[in-house]
Amino acid sequence: MEEMQRDEQENTKMGSHFEEENCLIQPRELPHDLITQSILTRLPVKPLVRFKSVSKHWYSTISSPYFALAHFSFPHPSSTEYLLIKSYCNFKLLSYENGHRDGSECEMKLHEMVVDFDASHEYLVLVGSCNGLVCLGSFSGRLFIIWNPITREFRKYPNPVVGKLKGWMVIWGFGYVSAVGDYKVVRICKKETVGPIKVHVFSLRSNKWRRIHNNTSHNFSNFRSAENLYKQPGMLVNETLYWMGGLPSMSEDAQRKIFFVRFSP
Repeated sequence: MEEMQRDEQENTKMGSHFEEENCLIQPRELPHDLITQSILTRLPVKPLVRFKSVSKHWYSTISSPYFALAHFSFPHPSSTEYLLIKSYCNFKLLSYENGHRDGSECEMKLHEMVVDFDASHEYLVLVGSCNGLVCLGSFSGRLFIIWNPITREFRKYPNPVVGKLKGWMVIWGFGYVSAVGDYKVVRICKKETVGPIKVHVFSLRSNKWRRIHNNTSHNFSNFRSAENLYKQPGMLVNETLYWMGGLPSMSEDAQRKIFFVRFSP
């Protein structure tokens, strides 16, 4: 009888030990996609920044623009919103609590953004923002940067298709195509005087540039009269980028002209 009780106790210990081992092993066997989509996207930003040091795979995943989109799209309980302020080469991030409808004061904090983009001798313009990501383009047109100000991660994309652009002005645009889940960067180069324009579109998903030529689908004629559009990056509305084709000093007809690039799958 005593031997049977000892055997049962041993079996119970072995069973509990086996269950403990399973509990320890099970989290390691979770699919990476499940961890990324169902766990990491629900976390606040600060833990995510720490988790980048877990492995190279996690670092690459959390730093990806597409993870930023998934994290941005997930409803988080925090009501904190952010406003990026650029003054010349300096950046500041204003955080504030949204949703104070009871008349109480809104807590606001201003953070200095010390970021080395390693873009010496390049003046960066603020192109636009989309899904929590910010696009910066160089005044020369040689490179652009995709930056997440919250996690302070950025990726620099040199432009190999740029030739000599002396005497050209460069205009940028930044958007997102939901149908294919792809970010697009538009770079327009135009002679400061009368002349042709060049339009290139970069896909973050394929990591490739392509040239858009002037044809019936893309008519650039309205764009030739604009002289100071480098001050006005494209405005994104319903996945279409718009630029004004005229200036206030021009005729009323010229002011109504609009140049646009519509993204398609």
